[in-house]
Amino acid sequence: MRSIFKTAALIAAFTTFTGSVRAISKVTRSGRYLYNADGSRFYIKGIAYQEQGIVVQSADNNFGEPSSFIDPLALPDACARDLPYLQKLGVNAIRVYSVNSSLNHDACMSTFSNAGIYTIIDLSLPLNGSIDRNVPSWTTNLLDQYITTIDVFSKYDNVLVYNVGNEAVVSNTTFVAPYVKAAARDVKAYLKSQSSSVLVGYAAINGQDTFLDPLANYLSCDLTGANSDSTSIDIFGLND
Repeated sequence: MRSIFKTAALIAAFTTFTGSVRAISKVTRSGRYLYNADGSRFYIKGIAYQEQGIVVQSADNNFGEPSSFIDPLALPDACARDLPYLQKLGVNAIRVYSVNSSLNHDACMSTFSNAGIYTIIDLSLPLNGSIDRNVPSWTTNLLDQYITTIDVFSKYDNVLVYNVGNEAVVSNTTFVAPYVKAAARDVKAYLKSQSSSVLVGYAAINGQDTFLDPLANYLSCDLTGANSDSTSIDIFGLND
């Protein structure tokens, strides 16, 4: 077992495949574990559910970030088409890297909720809609973007996690981590103000334990020493 499980955050590894009524059990976190409403343990068995956007290779895009994206949760026919395959795989969660908050997601979210499938929604967007790896900042504009997405998805009962960042911190840019923690702090404060119990996560790039362990510990800790989770992530995802 990897030593990263010593942290309070739960690791979920993702494999890439290219007004509401509660129809699905509420999931909560206690310590390092997730629980169903009946008190039984909940385990994420999920896939990344999004078609690759257009990638323009350049010296400024060494990570291969897409310049556009297709929101899979705004395609009702595709969601209905894919559902039987997801069920055959035994999937109980899907991760979506980017969503368009101006589109309608009712049909897809209902389809997945009725099938007992949760969603993990990344709040960042390609290019300028995320924390920059090279010149990081956490701004009110970026927070407003995140909140807009949260507001759009707040009516759905099967949002399990909001990710505040995806591979923003790499082994030689650990100075980015405080900005990710600031994003987690503000998103958690907003969710609390809305009486939302949705979890807050971060998806890390794979790497050595000497990099991942300190990062997971830092993002999941309370810097004040008050044993509060107001600035800590709930889920530490590992892209593998």
